[in-house]
Amino acid sequence: MINKQSITMEEFNKMLPETFSIETALACDLKCPECALGGDSVLRKKGFMSFEHFKIIADRIRPHAKYLYLHLWGEPMLNKDIISMTQYASEFCKTNISTNGIALTPEKAEELITSGVADIIVSIDGVTQEVYEKYRKGGNVKKAMSSLEILHHFNMKHGNKVHINPQFVVFKHNQHEMESFRKYCKSLGLHATFKAPYIRTNEAQFSYSDHPELQRKYYPDIGSLRLAIRECPNPQNVFTILLDGSVIICCHDFNKATCFGNIFEMDVLDIWNNPEYRKFRWNILTGNAPEFCLNNCLSYFLEQRRTHSRQQRIPAKDIKTKTEITEAKINLCCGPIKLDGFINVDVSPNADMVLDLERELLPFPGESVAAVVCMSAINYFSRQRAIEIIKDVFRVLKQGGIARFGTQDLRILADKYLNNNCEFYFQKLKDGRERFPGKTIADKFNEFFYGFQAGGKHCKYVYDFESLKVLFEEAGFSLVEEKKYGESRMPEIDKIDNRPEQMFFLEAIKNGSLVHDFNNDVNKTLQKIKSSIQQNPTGRPRNDIDIFRNLGFDFWEAGKIEKAWQYLLKVLELKPDDRITVVKCGEILHSLDRYDDLTNLYTAYLNCIPDDLEINKLLTETHNKSKIMKRDTNEMSRIRLELDKYNTRKNSILPDRGHLDACIKWLRVAQDVNCGGGVSAMYHLDSRRWDVDYPETTGYIIPTFLCYYKLTGIELYLTWAI
Repeated sequence: MINKQSITMEEFNKMLPETFSIETALACDLKCPECALGGDSVLRKKGFMSFEHFKIIADRIRPHAKYLYLHLWGEPMLNKDIISMTQYASEFCKTNISTNGIALTPEKAEELITSGVADIIVSIDGVTQEVYEKYRKGGNVKKAMSSLEILHHFNMKHGNKVHINPQFVVFKHNQHEMESFRKYCKSLGLHATFKAPYIRTNEAQFSYSDHPELQRKYYPDIGSLRLAIRECPNPQNVFTILLDGSVIICCHDFNKATCFGNIFEMDVLDIWNNPEYRKFRWNILTGNAPEFCLNNCLSYFLEQRRTHSRQQRIPAKDIKTKTEITEAKINLCCGPIKLDGFINVDVSPNADMVLDLERELLPFPGESVAAVVCMSAINYFSRQRAIEIIKDVFRVLKQGGIARFGTQDLRILADKYLNNNCEFYFQKLKDGRERFPGKTIADKFNEFFYGFQAGGKHCKYVYDFESLKVLFEEAGFSLVEEKKYGESRMPEIDKIDNRPEQMFFLEAIKNGSLVHDFNNDVNKTLQKIKSSIQQNPTGRPRNDIDIFRNLGFDFWEAGKIEKAWQYLLKVLELKPDDRITVVKCGEILHSLDRYDDLTNLYTAYLNCIPDDLEINKLLTETHNKSKIMKRDTNEMSRIRLELDKYNTRKNSILPDRGHLDACIKWLRVAQDVNCGGGVSAMYHLDSRRWDVDYPETTGYIIPTFLCYYKLTGIELYLTWAI
């Protein structure tokens, strides 16, 4: 169990489903009032899962499942195929069946014991018919106890391999029979277990027992409830599948309010890493459980419970907006470059949020994101898909939010092609490989249109600034600007931009017309002030400068630093010796560690007022801090040079045959390591572990081994291929 107080995104990404629940039956031969099914709270169509459908599910969960519950709501022994299902699943994981025993015959009991099942729960909530039938409506206690005895008999006959768990759900009305039940189980050689009930409403006819350990805990407020729900195992490693294949968050969702995908249509990990599912699970584990959990969970709930007899379906769009995203910044299509302080989104499983933009758009609520950056990725989509993505970026951005996109520049690439620029197109990487694939400049040029395979995708469209600007304007952005490398309104720009020799950078602001209006107003006011100064024979500016200065100070206090900065700079442009403004601008530059600009600011002022001792002192301090920063920068450069030495090739370059033999050896190891019939998806150097198998890769492995056998004559590879 991970401590939810310190869960990290790295820990979250390592969580994989291991425990599965499959609803093999949505029908029951009893009418237990506090059961969702017996109490008529389940609104879904009743029925049974076919063996054919079960096999499809079982084959999909096979690489992941360690433990499988063959029940959810309903009595699994009513399904005519339950024994076949148990046998099939028990081949690859431990299995569990919970039954009331009413439908169990001696023949079926023996088949179940020999099916390979690991655990059987038999629910008997009393030892007398009068007490038993108060909750187990329509049941017969003698029949239930007989089924338990028959299961125990056949288990002993076949080697006592199955763990049989007689379970007693304890209410106030049956607590006096606990001891009798314990003695009865002991007489059979079994150990009785006692369980707290789920009580759905305050109006329920049943109540908790007098035993505190058999009462479910209440929490006094939403905050403590959310903290408690962090311990829930379902978002960590549990995968719950309904009769129709829908995947939900847990067993408490009996009306499919939280459907995250369908196992008949998607693989396990595709559903598990579905952005909506990841967000839902992440919110639970980080103490921000969604409304569904707060209203419907029966393991954790408020002291003053909301009464509800039936769940209502929560639309997926509402689930997405249950938790607010505060000042989120998105690094779209991040690849291996993850930015601190950003939600890093990519098709790669190592991203903070796994999302394939070819199939899905952003799962964030409208106007919830402060900034979106996307470097060298929009060219991997068709133009039509690109406009859909950019429109969605516009949707999620807040008013005034920034989108910064960098992509390969058609003008640069075409110019270097037309000028036969071999220095550019035939660049080498540090390991000696060609930077751009292809034998000729034309081949390399075409890679930018159709090549550069990455994650199963390739380039599809090359833009220049004007062509990409059209898409942003079509999406609704009113201010779209081309920016130089490292030039931005975003303070993190130094860690965002890359490859200026081949890319252009576009920055767009949602409702950027406000910025235009602001600049126009500033310029108009500036002209007015200049005109008033020229008309003033004394040369003294009128009070308009004071207005500018006061506006700058007001914006600064309100946290609008950029607006404040622009106003204050206009004051200094008109009156460079305005000491109040110089001091305030100095505070701003100092907070940003921009010591070179700070030096220029103080120097310009001292050129007008050279005898200002305080500003002279500030200038001296600034010089000293600038030297320290440069020294630190030089030290960082030295450290980087030291680190770069580790990238220097130390082994000799092997011939092609040596590389081929090493690759084949790796392929063989990667195929065998998980015994799943395919090559492991990847090897994690940091944790020294192999990832899951991709069985479909056998289609590539077989011809590869056959070709290697044909080349080398090593018959072992022929055997492996066959």
